[in-house]
Amino acid sequence: MSLRNTLYRQYMAIIAHWPVDPLRPNLSFAETLQRRVHRYFGEPAGADSSIPTQNMGSAAAAAPDARKQALKFDAARIQNEMNILGNLLENRFKATYPIGDNMLHPKGNPEYYDKLIEELEAAPQRGWLMNKLSSWKGWIRMD
Repeated sequence: MSLRNTLYRQYMAIIAHWPVDPLRPNLSFAETLQRRVHRYFGEPAGADSSIPTQNMGSAAAAAPDARKQALKFDAARIQNEMNILGNLLENRFKATYPIGDNMLHPKGNPEYYDKLIEELEAAPQRGWLMNKLSSWKGWIRMD
C-alpha cells in the first residue's frame, strides 16, 4: 500500500471519530476536514460523471470548492496535521496543561464557569422559544 493511501485512510479515520458540536450541529468541523482531504488527495472515486443521476447534487455542492485548487501532496505536512488533530481528539493538551482552581473559580465571580457550563449543557435541549427567552433574560440580568 502506498504512503498516499495510508495517509488517506488515517485522515479519514480521524474524521470519522470527530465529535459533533451539540450547540452547532449544522456546522461540522468534520466536513471541513473532509473538504481539506479532498484538496490534498483529490476527489474520491465513486460517482461516474457520465451518469447524470449520480451527479444531480454534486454540481451545486462542488461549486463553492471549484475555485480552490488541489494542493500539492506533501506527506510531512499531512502527517503533522494528523498528529495535531489526533492530539486534539484525545485531549492530550488538557492532560498536559491542566487548568488551576484559581483559573476556574476567579475571585471576582467564582461561580461564573460553573454557570456557563450549566447553560452550555442545557442549550441543545431547549427549543426556539426557550432560546429567545434565555437571550432576553441575558440582556436584563440583574444578578
